[in-house]
Amino acid sequence: MPTTLSISSPRANNIIGRFCPLRRLVTAIRLTSRSRPARNPNFIDFAELIEAGYLEQRDIDGVYLGSDPSNVDYGAIFAGRRQILDRAAERFAANKPADFDDFIQANEDWLIPYCEFMTVKEECGLKAFWEWPEELRRRGEASSKVCAAHPERMLYHQMTQYFFDRQWSRLKAYANERDILIIGDLPIYVSRDSVEMWATPELFKIDAAGNPVSVAGTPPDQFSATGQYWGNPIYDWDAMEADGFSWWEGRIRAALDMYNIIRLDHFRGFEAFWRCRSPLPIRHMVRGRRDPAPSSSRCSRKSSARFPSLPKTWAFLPLVSSTCATPRASLA
Repeated sequence: MPTTLSISSPRANNIIGRFCPLRRLVTAIRLTSRSRPARNPNFIDFAELIEAGYLEQRDIDGVYLGSDPSNVDYGAIFAGRRQILDRAAERFAANKPADFDDFIQANEDWLIPYCEFMTVKEECGLKAFWEWPEELRRRGEASSKVCAAHPERMLYHQMTQYFFDRQWSRLKAYANERDILIIGDLPIYVSRDSVEMWATPELFKIDAAGNPVSVAGTPPDQFSATGQYWGNPIYDWDAMEADGFSWWEGRIRAALDMYNIIRLDHFRGFEAFWRCRSPLPIRHMVRGRRDPAPSSSRCSRKSSARFPSLPKTWAFLPLVSSTCATPRASLA
């Protein structure tokens, strides 16, 4: 769970506040993000949008966002906040901030594919991308035509990422000025229904039809006698290594822009990872196998060697790892 902090005192000494992932989620589950750098628009503060003239209080009043303060109604949050932000987007289109284009240009490597993915997904009724018409299942000319026909959807997703970025940057600066460091999670895997699988399938182990040949999970351990089925696609580590791990370098850079310290979730998977055939019932995770991550035998099994380009780029990486479960001896 995230740490709740009150940042009201003049100074604080060596306080670290931990946040759960702030990425755009497929569901309420933290390991199912739509995109590695894209952030969840449901955290956007409406007060700033009212002050800037993109919203009025009457746009918010009466919109159902749930009725029980002790329980989050994710369905109501997703639908209600989208309704409100759609209203903001209409005014935003006519009066963009002066630095909006600069934001787009600085983040276009991940922002444009993400906005295209979300635009096509919405045009396809929010179905998983492997259920889209065949010509749209890979990023290309067909998907570009869909996006060109719906510029208002593209702008909506650009706008929400812009506002999140600006608001979060101010919050982080405010905390850091008071000696508060922010630690954030970086899960090892992405969701199958993600922009990465859609736009860069060559980074994953897939078959000729684009389906994962195996998926992630954990073997039986002290937490679960049957193991855990996660369903995340497995990376093609050889392809990533051949590219100098540039995808991972970009992912870590994006995380360091967000947080002062990164917690690598499922750190064990950078040394060796558990996989099983896809699809497979949850009860069969025990039938999986553990494979070594690339270069583990050549690098004395030190996981930092998975990313040979990173030490050249950063003299120090503020990383911490998650606590690892102990696999049963017969499966380790």
